[in-house]
Amino acid sequence: MQVVNKVAIESVQAPAFLMFCQMATSSFVARMGGALGIVEVDALELEKVQRFMLVVLGFLACVFSNVKVSHWQGLASTRSCPVSELVKE
Repeated sequence: MQVVNKVAIESVQAPAFLMFCQMATSSFVARMGGALGIVEVDALELEKVQRFMLVVLGFLACVFSNVKVSHWQGLASTRSCPVSELVKE
């Protein structure tokens, strides 16, 4: 997956847009799976959204930092969730 992301980042040259497209596609596939009855998808409820907001923001921060570092560095030096590397820059 990281190799595909690195190739996509080098091709598109817009890491934030690439991340948005990946998240939107994941959301769409999950919703379609729920609509077709393949998987069970809970409805969005304000209480659940508020309860998991920090987890979601932390996940997005890790994914975004990984994408940004992949954009700056070569493939061999990228790691999963390299927040410490982003801070060093």
